[in-house]
Amino acid sequence: MNCFWILVDGTIVIPDSLHILAVVSAPALFGESEESLKNTFEPYGQGIQSNVEGKAREETLTRIIKRNHVRIRKNQYKGNQHWSLQLFEMTTEREQAITKWSKYVSGLKSDKYADVIIHQLHDGLKIRTSLDVLAGGYDGNEEPVVLSQAELIRMYR
Repeated sequence: MNCFWILVDGTIVIPDSLHILAVVSAPALFGESEESLKNTFEPYGQGIQSNVEGKAREETLTRIIKRNHVRIRKNQYKGNQHWSLQLFEMTTEREQAITKWSKYVSGLKSDKYADVIIHQLHDGLKIRTSLDVLAGGYDGNEEPVVLSQAELIRMYR
């Protein structure tokens, strides 16, 4: 599992492979519609099923992050790894959801001391921390709701 979404309600979504494919599978969950995706992708000559890197994909993902969804991916370079989180702004709700995600990932035999870089879109701030520090935050009792992309499709279509 190298990519996740944390939805506004705190639900953790595990895309099959790419963030954009989860969005295409259940656009309404991300505040999108098939029409809005079509209107974004067509000017760039791409269909909405496209999974290529490009401006339409980046525009769509940025729009979704601005709605307070959190995009998470694991970056690995030459043996070094870190988690990259993109969010619009760190709020109490986002912090609590990120803590739940951190605890979930730490329990998956992951490197629980992995570096984490949080990118805030609204001001460009980058926060450097680690998975263990994030997992030690919010101590509410609620377990995270974790959905696979297949479960996401079944529930929201």
